[in-house]
Amino acid sequence: MQLTIPHRFQGIEGMAQGGHIAGLVADRLDHEVAVTFRAPCPLDEELSLDLIAGRLVHGDTVILETTPDDTAPKPPAFVAWDAAVAARNWAEEQPSMQNVSTCFSCGSGPHSLRVHAGRVDGTTLYASPLVHPRWTGPNGLVEHRFLWAPIDCAAGWRVAIGPGARPAVTGRLRVRVHRDVQPGDRLIVVADAEPGWDGRKKRARSAIYTEDGSLVAASESLWIAVE
Repeated sequence: MQLTIPHRFQGIEGMAQGGHIAGLVADRLDHEVAVTFRAPCPLDEELSLDLIAGRLVHGDTVILETTPDDTAPKPPAFVAWDAAVAARNWAEEQPSMQNVSTCFSCGSGPHSLRVHAGRVDGTTLYASPLVHPRWTGPNGLVEHRFLWAPIDCAAGWRVAIGPGARPAVTGRLRVRVHRDVQPGDRLIVVADAEPGWDGRKKRARSAIYTEDGSLVAASESLWIAVE
């Protein structure tokens, strides 16, 4: 199967957003998976997805690999809407906001999902409100790739600007979607991470909730620090 990631789904400048491509691949497989990232994914170039091996490649370069995994990640605690809005306001004042300006999920562009996860007072949690625009669910329900993308970004903000922060990229991502949502629904995305680093590695958890606290999706991720 051939795939192309349009430039509009950029993450870090010049690369596809990791959660989005992971969710795109996961949706095409007939079983639940964990996704391991091997190389940055290019934009606007032809990629090959091997549905049997669960592997996405660009030429001779393996972009990501999947392994069957039906475990249910444990979500971080729910955060109320007003607290998530306050957390996002805090995040938008941080200098690190400039580092993600191009990302369609957590960037600052007019078409970004604006997942700016910030510190929730009195906790180790980071959170952001999330309202999907209509284009994320042309058939009435938000496509799962647009749940994988913000849940990945929220964990990234927790790792990259939270306590003990270091610049990092997603090494492995596992997402379980528990229920469908519609564009326009008021959602909250929440993330937390283990307190320290294991060398260059740190584990994080993130989740998406409805405004009344129902769990939409949960994830576990492994992050790799970069210079």
